Amino acid sequence: MHSTRAASEGPREHVADGALNSQQATGDNEGYDAATNTWTTLAADPAARYAPCFGSIGAKFYDVGGDLAPTFADDFQLSKDKWTTTLASVPQSVLFPASAVYKGQLYCIGGWASFGGPVINNVQIYQP
Repeated sequence: MHSTRAASEGPREHVADGALNSQQATGDNEGYDAATNTWTTLAADPAARYAPCFGSIGAKFYDVGGDLAPTFADDFQLSKDKWTTTLASVPQSVLFPASAVYKGQLYCIGGWASFGGPVINNVQIYQP
């Protein structure tokens, strides 16, 4: 599996999506609790994807773009084991960007416009 992503919420880690190959995203979603050293299967990502922009803001994990879901933006709330898929889309599709959270905003930096396509040299800021 490649192109998974992870984010922390306290002592818990959240690992989502990834792909078995370039056209087979899994949508898998797992949680790891360091206090109990256990993994738990969580609600699958409804927009299975890989190589998105991602990060945690507050109690939510944001998942933006990626292959097979190019402009979708979703969030996952670990405490409720629930995805919200009705968020505003990003203006430009992005795969394999650098991701950072700063002052409550998700920064999607560079990446590809499409799989194997042109490189993007801009920054998109997602403001939940």
